[in-house]
Amino acid sequence: GRNKAVSACEAMKALNPTIECTPIEDVITFENAQQIISRHDCVVDASDNPRTRYLINDACVLSGKPLVSGSAMGTEGQLTVYDQKSGGPCYRCLYPKPNTKEGCKTCSDN
Repeated sequence: GRNKAVSACEAMKALNPTIECTPIEDVITFENAQQIISRHDCVVDASDNPRTRYLINDACVLSGKPLVSGSAMGTEGQLTVYDQKSGGPCYRCLYPKPNTKEGCKTCSDN
């Protein structure tokens, strides 16, 4: 299929053509996360694995960037905005450790 970042960026631009959206197709790693995230005003995370989700959260916290996090399991989903500048918690504040039994499934596992 198509890259999720590219597809999401196209959908957002279709809804609001005045926004600037940059899909990141690179694999995010401990070595490049801070550099990638610090260049942007807001980060949208639709990753499907806990390691990436925690890494993106931590880089957003360190960079002071708001994080829009979306996830889905089967036919259910959730969308959360984490913005520590406004005094709110981050992803790791709410979920200190990955749920190794249920929460580590990827989209392809469903």
